[in-house]
Amino acid sequence: MRTAKGCGPGLEFQKHDILHTRQSADETSRHQQIRRVGYVRIFDFNTRTVPEATAVLEHLHSSAGGKMDLYILDLRGNMGGLLTAGIRLVDHLLPHGRVITTLEGSDGHVVTHLSRRWTSIIPKDRPLAVVMDGLTASSSELTAAALSDNRRATLVGTPSFGKGSIQAIVRLSDDSGLQLTIGKFRSLFDSIVTGCGITPDVYLRGLAADEDCVWAIDDALSKSTSPSPNCAAKSAIGGREVRGGSTVTHDEHRMFL
Repeated sequence: MRTAKGCGPGLEFQKHDILHTRQSADETSRHQQIRRVGYVRIFDFNTRTVPEATAVLEHLHSSAGGKMDLYILDLRGNMGGLLTAGIRLVDHLLPHGRVITTLEGSDGHVVTHLSRRWTSIIPKDRPLAVVMDGLTASSSELTAAALSDNRRATLVGTPSFGKGSIQAIVRLSDDSGLQLTIGKFRSLFDSIVTGCGITPDVYLRGLAADEDCVWAIDDALSKSTSPSPNCAAKSAIGGREVRGGSTVTHDEHRMFL
């Protein structure tokens, strides 16, 4: 195993080559397959998130010669941050003219944000998975919901936190601050449920290490026999569903840039 990582103030990234050995149902034959997986973890959404994340995704794309088998966007533990950063990141990942989110102010004013870019950083035929947990909230949930509702990503992990409100901090004369809820945001299909969170497509628990995360997600998604890059096999909590009458074992996991 070769290991190398890249990181910035608010994210880290890795490139993995995973060797799978697949065995037929009657155990008479087996074949090996190497899958290239690009992994990006974002810890919060700030003014640097979009330029850093887009640069990293472009690097991963070029380093794999444009032939990455799976991209993983890890938003576990990301409690949000700048709402505009989440909107801008999604804009880089969706086709032109898609609904990213609808913002509704406390005064009833409604603004719908659409994707404006004609090209996506990740080619539309390359699968994308978004990893969530109970601490994925606010801008992170907006990002996950927008990509899922537009059928651009498969959501993996456990249900998110459930925070669809927009808040602002008002500075007071004594240098203290007052946090106010000034509105809420909705996804295309209202998949952000305040207090309940977003339900993942594939349940995976106990993903502690990045390497385990990448292996488990690629293992689950590569079993899907659907030709669509964004449709994954449903998996029970902690389960390992296999489609197509095959089994898979983990032989080797190499990680490099």
